[in-house]
Amino acid sequence: MSAVVVFVAGSVALGACGSSTRSASAPHPRSSGVRTITLHAVEHDLSIKASGNVVTIVNDLLSDGHKIGEGQVECLLSGRADTGLCLGAAVLPDGQILNQARLPVPPPIGTSVDAIVGGTGAYATARGTIDLTRTSLTGDTNVTFHVVLDSTRDR
Repeated sequence: MSAVVVFVAGSVALGACGSSTRSASAPHPRSSGVRTITLHAVEHDLSIKASGNVVTIVNDLLSDGHKIGEGQVECLLSGRADTGLCLGAAVLPDGQILNQARLPVPPPIGTSVDAIVGGTGAYATARGTIDLTRTSLTGDTNVTFHVVLDSTRDR
């Protein structure tokens, strides 16, 4: 049996988290059904664009102004059209959700999709996608996690 957890969080890739737009708490992965958290993220234009450089971002995941976790992302710039190969983690009270993506640096206005490649703790069986929707090059980003947890797999 699979459980699906959908929530929205800031700071998955190349962003700094701002204030929340909706009140909620960190999702409990073992609950049945879907739980949504909405947060607001602010992205900053990055000028580090040489191949081999690393961009590292660490910031809080907030809901209604309260910290519910931490976002950590590291992008290695590949030198192919200012593209970064990025690895990230959403560190939540019950574990981490891990993701990876290939993104332009700085990311353009529009939508991109990251892959959820695993997790730890309560998220050990995590898989799915993360949608990032940018409304400006130096402004707001909405980040939505679509997490599927397999409750039948041993952890």
